[in-house]
Formats: sequence, C-alpha cells, structure tokens
Amino acid sequence: MKKLISIILIISIAFTLASCANVEKPDWQTSLDLGQKYLLDGNYEQAIIEFNKVIEIDPKNVEAYIGLTEAYAAQGDYDSAIAVLEQGYAETGNQSLQNRINELRGLAASQTEAVTALPGTTTVPTRTEVITELDVESRKVKQAIFGNGNSAALTEDGNLYMWGANGCGQLGNSYVPVKIMGNVAFVSLGSGFSAAITTDGSLYMWGENGNGQLGNGTTEHSSVPIKIMDDVVSVSLGDFYSAAITKDGSLYMWGKNNHGQLGDGIGGDSVYRIEYIEGIDSNIPIKIMDNVDSVSLGNEYSAAITKDGGLYMWGANGYGQLGNGNPAFCSEVPIRIMDNVSYVSLGDNYSAAVTSDGSLYMWGYNLCGKLGNGTTEHSYVPVKIMDNVASVSLGWYHSAAITTDGSLYMWGYNEYGQLGNGTSGGYGGAYDYNYYYEGIDSNVPIKIMDNVASVSLGDYYSAAITTDGSLYMWGQGSLGNGMYYDDSSVPIKIMDNIVSVSLSLGFGGSAAITSDGSLYMWGNNTWGQLGNGTTGDGNVPIKVEIPVE
Repeated sequence: MKKLISIILIISIAFTLASCANVEKPDWQTSLDLGQKYLLDGNYEQAIIEFNKVIEIDPKNVEAYIGLTEAYAAQGDYDSAIAVLEQGYAETGNQSLQNRINELRGLAASQTEAVTALPGTTTVPTRTEVITELDVESRKVKQAIFGNGNSAALTEDGNLYMWGANGCGQLGNSYVPVKIMGNVAFVSLGSGFSAAITTDGSLYMWGENGNGQLGNGTTEHSSVPIKIMDDVVSVSLGDFYSAAITKDGSLYMWGKNNHGQLGDGIGGDSVYRIEYIEGIDSNIPIKIMDNVDSVSLGNEYSAAITKDGGLYMWGANGYGQLGNGNPAFCSEVPIRIMDNVSYVSLGDNYSAAVTSDGSLYMWGYNLCGKLGNGTTEHSYVPVKIMDNVASVSLGWYHSAAITTDGSLYMWGYNEYGQLGNGTSGGYGGAYDYNYYYEGIDSNVPIKIMDNVASVSLGDYYSAAITTDGSLYMWGQGSLGNGMYYDDSSVPIKIMDNIVSVSLSLGFGGSAAITSDGSLYMWGNNTWGQLGNGTTGDGNVPIKVEIPVE
C-alpha cells in the first residue's frame, strides 16, 4: 500500500529537479539524494529527516519542499503536507508549490487521487481510465478500472479481482469477480492484455501477445500472469505496446513499433497491422531512457517526463501530436519538446502539458476545436491555452481542465452535450464531427462548474467529482441516471460520497468508488464487465460484490 501511494504521489505531484552537471556538489545535495532514495523505497520517516536537513541548509530548495510534501502525504498526513507547501511558497514564491496546495486540499477532502492519464502510473487515453483510492480499510476496493470489455478491482489487502471478456486470457473468464493474484500494488488494463505490479516491485503481465506486448520473449498469449521484470514502480499499456519505469528511473518499452512508438531508434513500417514483425517490434523490454519520472502512451505515440522537467515525445506524428513542428515524419527516438513540464496527457492524436507554473499547452489534431486555441487548425507546436491549471483530461474529441481554484473548463466536440454547457447538436440535421459547428462545439475553454476535485472523460460523456464528494455526469452514454443513452447537456448529480470515478472510452461503461470502499458500476455489460453475474446493461449504479476471504 505504501509503495502504491508513493508511486501515485510522485506522479501526481510532479517536480522539477535542478541539474548538477559540471557544478560543485552543494552541502545539501547528499541529504536531498538520500531523501529521494528513501521516498522511493517507502522509508518515509527517514525521507522526512533528510528533506528537513536540506531545508535547514537551503530554505529556498523547492525540491526538498516537494519531497517532504510527498513523504507526509504518503503517510496520510495531509495537514503536514499542506503546511510544508505553504512554508515553501512563502520562502520561495514558487507558483507550482502554491498550485499543489489546492490540489492537496482537494485530495485531503476526498481522500483520493484520480490518475488520468495519468502520468507515470499512466492510463491509455484512447481506451480506459484508471481510478485509485488512497486511504481505505482492509478488504475494501482501492482501485478499479472499467476496461475494454473487462474490469478489474484491487482491494486494500492486495488482492486483484477481474471479470468480463476473456478472449485472449486477460483474466479468469467470469461474469462475477474472480481472484487473479495477491500482493498487488497496482493494476493496468490494455486492449486485451493486463499488467500488475506486486508489492515487491515485480511486474507481471498476461493476455493478448500478438505484437510481443507482454514482453516475455514470445508472441504467444498467456492466460496466467507471467513475471517480466523486477524493481518496477509504474507501468503503462497502450495499443499493443507497453512501458515500465524502474526504481532507478530507467524507462523500458516493448511490443508494437509500426510508428517508432517504442523509441528505440528502429524505423517503423508506418502501417496498421496486428502481426509481429521481427526486427521492428520487440517482445522483450528494451531500455530507452534514463532519469524518467513518468510515461504516457497514446495512439501509437509516446511521451515521457524526465526528472529535470523535460518533456520528450516520439512515435506517430501525422497531426503534429509530437509538437516538434514537423508533422511529416514519425520520430523513432525521443525528442525534447518542452521544459519545466509537470504533467502530460495524450488523447486522440493530440497532446497536452501542464508546466510547473500552471500553464496549459496543447498541440496536434484540432478536430472540433479540441485544442481550445480559438481555431480549428491543427497545431504542430505547443500553444498556450490557459493559466493556473491544476490538471487536464483528454477524451477522443473533447477536453477538460481544472484550475487551481477548482473551476472546471471544457471545450471541443459537443454533439451530445458532453461539454455540459447546456447546448448540444440538436439542430435537425446529421452531425458531421469532421466539421466545427459554431454555437454547439467550442474551440475555447468554457467554465462549467465550481469546486471540482477531479474530472474524467469518456467517448461522448463526462464526469466530475466535486470537493464534497458528489458525482456529476453529462453527455450521452452511461450516465447512471436511470435512462439508456438519454443525452444531458448539463451536469446531473448521480451519487454522493464518491472518491473516484472511471469512464471507459468506446465501451460505454462507468465505475465509482464510494468513501466506504464500495464499488459501483453501470453501463455496457455485453461481456459481463459490470460484475453482477449477468450480461444485461445497467442504467443505474450497481454495487459489485467483491468476495471476502
């Protein structure tokens, strides 16, 4: 549990490390290095001691304040964590510390951290979103995923349960939760394959393996978890390819490489295919980079943030989604795009980054104005959209951002009212999403709600949790309001006491965890992914009964 919390907080409270190359080592550097090592190892008390030593020597050391914040928050001591950020902001004036104060207050209020895209512990933006509860009692659900026809729940005692579709052995086939393995710290679902990190840092994978995405040296599917690597702190699954970061900050990737998305310097064949190509794809992990804090996988393109705040991107680039100014060619190696980046999110051929001062930049495919830059022209370089942004979420064709004061802004495609601004595509004609409809879609951010702690986007619908734990949903899809595909162009309150929510992109399902650790699911149930023993869809939240051993 402690390792999971540390991983999530390292990801969600991203920080910029100053380079020490060719500079005499300062007096505080040893303590800073030790503090970061103890933090990664889960030795939070020693980390607190070392970070405090740094602050005594250098009261303006931003890295030490953020490290100390992570150590306190990982133990559930949010009051101390917030106090450290307030002290750090007073001493340094660093805006990123002020931004994190608002984020942690929302986290403390709901005792949760939503991972979207997650940086580091990364979701697959075009497929599924992951939700994580940080502070729950034993045998309660702490993480749940509504995936591509299957679902997963991880309980606080480390047991992983799965149910739903099982075409390639990605779980034990069942319409109700079945235990897969124990001692699990984190789980991720890809397109027909799955991954879990155990409490000792071992990475296990299973399911579909046609492109070598399991990383076990074969292309044979596996119906049981196979150990792939040691010392793993985060894993990300994309469309038939995978990535993992180890404790020393090394990034490894494997699987499909048709657009150079592995970043190993080998040219892709730039065609869509499902078969494994020797010499292009890889069925074993390949080391790509050092000093990586987080990784995100998109639609055949990839992004990583290094410890010095550098954003690197590689892979497919047909719409300029890499942000390097040249949309004509893929990149087979990581290219540095921006500095001072604290968070990155990848959508459907478009990208977003939040810098350490809270600025939001976006670039790539601009269908229906989803970049929010006031146009519908694609952008091949990052364009600044907003200030004071705490988090950003990208769907297929619409986007959302939460500012540091808790305001929710949305923009992009709005045929089904998924922006939540009271309008939709009901104008009496066939809607063409390749065209921008003035007065329906929006190519600039629109304020939708106040007091928002987290937001999650599905294909044509959206969800937000407010700071009081209320869940609101809008758009078309699995809203949970008792209706099947009945559009709503404004937010509708669905449930109370919610700490996290997950929406599935393209599979029309939702999941929510309540403050007592109960899991509720609703929506598409074609493969039994609601876990209620049937294959009938659900239009209201249904409690999933997790077996107690």
